[in-house]
Amino acid sequence: MYSETPFDLDAMAREVVDGQNFATIKWSMGFCDFWGSISSPIIAGILSVATGETVTVEQLEYAGEKIWNILRLFNLRAGLTRADDYLPAKQLKQQLQKGMHAGRVFAPEDFDKCLDLYYQKRGWDKNGVPTPEKLAQLGLDQF
Repeated sequence: MYSETPFDLDAMAREVVDGQNFATIKWSMGFCDFWGSISSPIIAGILSVATGETVTVEQLEYAGEKIWNILRLFNLRAGLTRADDYLPAKQLKQQLQKGMHAGRVFAPEDFDKCLDLYYQKRGWDKNGVPTPEKLAQLGLDQF
């Protein structure tokens, strides 16, 4: 789903977090990114039938967030930093060509603000490192 307000940085950061969390669940189930009709309620239903136990959308969202944080910890230990979270310079200078936002640019300073918001929504510090509180919330405080 795409925002009706693509230059609302707070909304953009929230949509990225939600999209990433959902993607980890989808990938964990082996579903293709191009299967557009799959959703969290459908996956919860499939898992409930397959396991014989009720699986909720909330449980899936929690699992997705946990998986994404494990991925982040792996990447941090591999040496990635905030600098690796930036888009290529070309994408931050090129004007949109079509639509109601034609001529607008997602400027580097906007991206930097959005990245700060994204980290905040993830429960990470300003460098993109999950906080001890976030890790404890997700049961990952041993990492």
